[in-house]
Amino acid sequence: MKKILLLCLISLLLFTGCEFFSDVSKPTVHLISICFSYEDNDKVNNLTGTHNDMNAMYEQLSTMYTSEGYEFSATLVYDSNSSIYYKTHRNGTLSAETSFGSTNIFSDTTKLENLIENENIGKDDITIIHYSGHGNDNTGYLVGPYFVPNSNNDTISPTRLLSIVKALKGYKVLLLDSCYSGNFSFDEEGDTSVSDAYRNLFSDDDLDLTYTWGAFASSSNEQSMEVTVNKWMKRHGAFTAAVLNSLGFDLTTETARTPSRTITVSSLFNDTKSYIDVLKSNSRIITQTTTDSSNFIDLVLFSTKF
Repeated sequence: MKKILLLCLISLLLFTGCEFFSDVSKPTVHLISICFSYEDNDKVNNLTGTHNDMNAMYEQLSTMYTSEGYEFSATLVYDSNSSIYYKTHRNGTLSAETSFGSTNIFSDTTKLENLIENENIGKDDITIIHYSGHGNDNTGYLVGPYFVPNSNNDTISPTRLLSIVKALKGYKVLLLDSCYSGNFSFDEEGDTSVSDAYRNLFSDDDLDLTYTWGAFASSSNEQSMEVTVNKWMKRHGAFTAAVLNSLGFDLTTETARTPSRTITVSSLFNDTKSYIDVLKSNSRIITQTTTDSSNFIDLVLFSTKF
């Protein structure tokens, strides 16, 4: 009798398997892109490709996700004309820019956290957090537009950023395009491996609901570079360009394209590393090594098969 019941159960699963798959809904995807050029800060080098990074990341993700029926929202934060601005994408529309004023956005993260909270992130959603800007020497701290060298003013440490990320529901992907971003693998004392840091993010209650993975432009002692390749239309951070290429973006025409294949965390990382290797082989100034958070659990970021 047990064998008959088992066979009946297997038959039921075989006949209804496609139904189970078709009922899987697409996750809502959120982009939070923070990019600074430091154009009004005469104490640090200006970065001319960061705004291009933000705009291209937004165009690529909004195109690929909305074209396949995903719900998509975005928050874009950037510096311009001695102020910090943000725009939001809601219900298919990108808002006009709103000014934060001249504020140390990383010294007091309240405004940034309020913006992220307004994304209304759910437990099954995917949030992609992209940063393009300076990283502080030796520490890798992310640097705001009003940073003063040899200080930690207007900076945010990996530990602080991870605490903000911990508060978000759902699945999180961090893409950090900054010098010394491999330091993100350690806490403020430098004695916690990235695997431990990521494990410490989760309580037993939310371990089955929350997943965070990060990819970093360089190791802890390397600079990450902006580059202009002859065939590219605009200047980009090498790491962001590699990510964009992996997502299907056409760097020669600055055109967003919808991928024809499934993209997972592992495929994105492997394709990004491969593209960086191509850039390194053609440029003497690019020596950076793409790293990740080493807490590998693969995640489907995009698929046409939902």
